[in-house]
Amino acid sequence: MGFFKQIMKLLPKKRIDITELEWEKERLRKRLAAEEAARGVTERAREAEPEAEDPNQEYEILEREILPERIVCPSCGNITFEGVERCDRCGKELY
Repeated sequence: MGFFKQIMKLLPKKRIDITELEWEKERLRKRLAAEEAARGVTERAREAEPEAEDPNQEYEILEREILPERIVCPSCGNITFEGVERCDRCGKELY
C-alpha cells in the first residue's frame, strides 16, 4: 500500500452536514441578491444621465505621482534611487 493511502487511512474523513450546505446556499443566495440590487441601482443611475455629451465639457484633472525606480547597493544592501552613480551609505559605485 502506498504511503499516501496509509496516511489517508489515519486521517478522519470529513462528514458533510446538510444544514451546513443549506446555510451556505442561503448565504450565496443573499449575496447574489445584493449584487443584483446594486447592479440595478447603477443601471438606473446610468439611465438618468443625459445621453448627449457636451463638447465643451471640462474633465477632472487627475494627478499621479511617478516615483523613480529603486535599486539595491550590492555591497551594503542600501536602497537608492536609480540613476545615482554612488551609494549614499557606503559610497561605492552602483554600476
